[in-house]
Amino acid sequence: MGLPGTGALVVLALGTIALALTQGAAQGALFLVGGALGMSLYHAAFGFTSAWRVFILDSRGRGLRVQMLLLAMAVVLFFPALASGTLFGNEVRGLVSPAGLGVIAGAFIFGIGMQLGGGCASGTLFTAGGGNARMLITLVFFIVGSVLGTVHFDWWASLPALEPVALWQPLGPWGGIALSPAIFGAIALITMRVERNRHGTLEQPPESERHGMARWLRGPWPLVGGAVALVVLNFLTLAISGRPWGITSAFALWGAKIAQAIGIDPTAWGYWQRPANAEALQSSVFSDVTSVMDFGIIAGAMLAASLAGRFAPSLRIPLRSVIAAVVGGLMLGYGARILQEAKKSKGEKRTAAQADLAALGKEPSAPPTTDRTVTEPTYEGLTRKFAEGMPTLGIFSDEGGQFLGGFAMSSDNRQKTLAALNDLWQGNPIRRTRQGDGSFTLHERRLAMHLMVQPGVARGFMADPMTADTGFLPRFLICEPPSTIGTRLQSGVRYDDAALLAFKARLKAILETPLPMDLDTRELQPRLLALAPETRNLLATFSDEVEKAQLQGGEYSHVTGYASKAAEQAARIAGVLTVWKDLSAENVTKEVMERKRDAAPLLPLLI
Repeated sequence: MGLPGTGALVVLALGTIALALTQGAAQGALFLVGGALGMSLYHAAFGFTSAWRVFILDSRGRGLRVQMLLLAMAVVLFFPALASGTLFGNEVRGLVSPAGLGVIAGAFIFGIGMQLGGGCASGTLFTAGGGNARMLITLVFFIVGSVLGTVHFDWWASLPALEPVALWQPLGPWGGIALSPAIFGAIALITMRVERNRHGTLEQPPESERHGMARWLRGPWPLVGGAVALVVLNFLTLAISGRPWGITSAFALWGAKIAQAIGIDPTAWGYWQRPANAEALQSSVFSDVTSVMDFGIIAGAMLAASLAGRFAPSLRIPLRSVIAAVVGGLMLGYGARILQEAKKSKGEKRTAAQADLAALGKEPSAPPTTDRTVTEPTYEGLTRKFAEGMPTLGIFSDEGGQFLGGFAMSSDNRQKTLAALNDLWQGNPIRRTRQGDGSFTLHERRLAMHLMVQPGVARGFMADPMTADTGFLPRFLICEPPSTIGTRLQSGVRYDDAALLAFKARLKAILETPLPMDLDTRELQPRLLALAPETRNLLATFSDEVEKAQLQGGEYSHVTGYASKAAEQAARIAGVLTVWKDLSAENVTKEVMERKRDAAPLLPLLI
């Protein structure tokens, strides 16, 4: 195995123990998983992007077909866990990323860097660990490029991007499992057809000089074996760390820490001001999951190269190759950083915003709308106003035909609306049970109505038996004043606004008085306006007289619906007149009930 392999084995053993003792058992386990990934990548010579390069340049698709197998196995293992959000009792999450302009630009830069640098992120890491000096140069400048990518993070993150979508969300885990292998299988079939058209036959795995345990220890592994190992190890990463395996974020962290060491402050860059990145920059590099696993991959690849007898670094690198490694590394790092962060930024900004909102505590209730009047509401709209706004509303309109001829009073909705308004007139709670709006009950809401309607419109509405049978019309005080046409003369008229201004001032004072209500539930808490004893007696006498007049053949026998509510209407109007004069009045006096000047006279006109 040699000295490098022994050193790598010692590092893996002691590193696992040291990390477990200082950073927790999980970090120690992840370092060991990283070592196993390094061995798997090296022995299987598994490159994710190199398989696509080989297919594009040479039409050989064996590597791509193995990748499709790897992805299909990963979907079967990962989707159920990610959809449930837990694995072995631990919370897990996927890296769900949206496509956007930043992703396209980052992928393009990364692709060029991969060709110049000689490998992708995992390929760079395991070949550098395996003793390839040129790839070590690529790795160094990969780190530099990653830091440069964080400098411009804000700009790349601001570019347009689509919403992130995970197949297990719209389709469910089993729907995603069914669809994904179908896509992977189609890609595999395409590679087979292209390869046969160009070469006549499919490429076969090369024969290995080693067999049995010697092959698994010293390599080379079959590609399928490497794919299975990578899936299993990635699943272990998910189970231990709560997220899938990643590589490149550690390079930016290493570079930022080196920048700090030489006097450059990266905390001024937007990338390092994000909470998770700022915390990683302040903490030990050994507390970072990705860094620990990357260290393990390097050690594991070194051990694998030593076991295979191929660990032999050579510093004899042509200048052109060095330049290509430098430029390729820079582009790999820069492209990978903007690619990953452009993908993550939209979802992570949303997650960060949700976390910030959660930290503020329970969402406060929206301030109530200040609307006091509406003109032509539906009952649903009215209840929404009561739920979101003030506990008192008025349906006031000088074009009442809009309400009477509107949607709420259409033939399909009239009975429902009339019954609901009757309930409000009686002061009953508003109860709503609807799938879209949810269920709620509103107590202590009050509604007033004042509609001015053209006589023809009013007569058409009043002629509908439903308006009387439901008791709706008897709840109104209906009047038709005589027409003033022919008497509206302007010459010689003297205007005196004193009465109107006094009315306006009183109305303003009442409206500016705070409502007696619970501020949390917005339920009215009205005080009791009692009837003075003599007032009660007067009202009882009036009620009895009207009741007797409803007997068959009596004066009010033809309008019993209206007559039955006359006493209640009298009490309501007397109460309004009382508080109009004095909001703090404690009872309704006999004088108010009898006062002809205000009521003109009140009781007889109620019928």
